[in-house]
Amino acid sequence: MNRQEFTLYFTDREQNDFMGMSKWFRNIGIALLVIGILAVILPHVATLTVQVLVAVILLLAGVLQIAHAVSVRKWRPIFWEVLFAVLFLLTGILFLISPMSGAFALTVILGIFFLILGAFKIQSAMVWRQRPGWGWMMTNGILSLILGVFVLAGLPGTALWVIGLILGIDLIFSGITAMVIGSRLKHLSAI
Repeated sequence: MNRQEFTLYFTDREQNDFMGMSKWFRNIGIALLVIGILAVILPHVATLTVQVLVAVILLLAGVLQIAHAVSVRKWRPIFWEVLFAVLFLLTGILFLISPMSGAFALTVILGIFFLILGAFKIQSAMVWRQRPGWGWMMTNGILSLILGVFVLAGLPGTALWVIGLILGIDLIFSGITAMVIGSRLKHLSAI
């Protein structure tokens, strides 16, 4: 494709700054790649970081739920709003007080997610059978199932590192993707 064919997908403003966009994508890609590598090297730290972030989000949700309960108390009973707020707050506090309990809970959820995802992928492959690529779909589903079994069978040990490792791998691929996009944009700016 020539520049004109590529630029159909970009606004005029974007077309005027392919080099700037290229640098932005490259820099973000490098940052994501470095963070991803660190998460893979130190999965325990990355897991704990994710768990603390979830705790903070739960605490914020609890505070917002209390604010909501206060704002609607004039119009209706607030029992459920207060109950939800207490649930968010207690879960957030528990995650902060006992980080490993939080990591354990998140790892169980992740393992179950991969089991369900694998089952859906296998079902999709069975429906797609007789068509090109169905074997890849089936393999993908089986791998998701194996990953779910691996995560759950390794508990409680996997709770210490699996979330950080998976996050790190995702960040590495996200970084590489951003760097490739940056490279393509740099190429467009040179055309």
